[in-house]
This record gives sequence, structure tokens and C-alpha cells, in this order.
Amino acid sequence: MADTLTVFTPDQQWKADMSAWKNYLFFYASIGSEVTVYNLQETTNIWGNSTKGWVQQSALIMIENTYTGSEGSGIGTFMQSQQFSASSAELEQWAVGLISININPDSGDASASPGGAQLIINSVQATITVVVEGGQTMVGKVSASSFISDNSIWG
Repeated sequence: MADTLTVFTPDQQWKADMSAWKNYLFFYASIGSEVTVYNLQETTNIWGNSTKGWVQQSALIMIENTYTGSEGSGIGTFMQSQQFSASSAELEQWAVGLISININPDSGDASASPGGAQLIINSVQATITVVVEGGQTMVGKVSASSFISDNSIWG
């Protein structure tokens, strides 16, 4: 399954750009999906000439993400869903952290060490549904599972 997808209505007047990602910076990690909806409209260019172009347009957006925890994390699989009325939407899980704090419950000792954000989710699979004016529907599926290969800061 792709990490990016563009879906069109049957009349080709609407499109939805969908993507899933898994990003990691030392202090921030996130995983999720997003969509932006466009309508083909008559516009005017910088010289005043009439032209057709894609313009962000509000629609009913439903995102359903299925997350899978990292092996050994004990998380398993869980779902998150949300409905939006907007031209773009995203649904994600994230973590922020600069230090790691370890507490030993037996001795009561605590220690702090440099450590980044820890997000123990291995992958996301998103089903995105967009309903535009007139009731036309676009549905797509995208997924992400790797920091390096899936729409991340690394490429």
C-alpha cells in the first residue's frame, strides 16, 4: 500500500491528496495520516487571464487510522477515527521528549538521561473517505511503517 495517493471523483472536478507518515526527530515523533481536498475552478492568473486551477475546498472528511504497536510493546492494534468539515485534515499520534527518566520501584532510585521522544507504534494504515458537494465520494487507503522510506523527514 502506498504512503501517498491522489483520488478523483468520477467527473474529475474534485481531487483528494492523501498521505500517511511516520516521522522522527530527536525530541519529537509522530505517525498518522492527512488529506487535502481540491475543486477544479475557474480562476484568474497574475496577468488577469482566466484559467482553471485546483482550489482547496471544504468537504466532509472521515479518517480512520489503524495503528500497530511495536513488537514487544504490548500495545497490539488500536483504531482512531474522526470526522471533519474542512478542506484538509490530519489524524495522528505523537510523542515529545528531551530526557528519559527511569525509576526503580524496588529501591526508589531515579535517574535521568538524555533520551528522545519514544513512540512505540510501528505502523499506521488509514482509510480516508471524502464526501464533496453533490454527494460524490472519494475513498483511499494509505499506510506508513518506516522512518526512512515513508514520507518522513529523511526523504
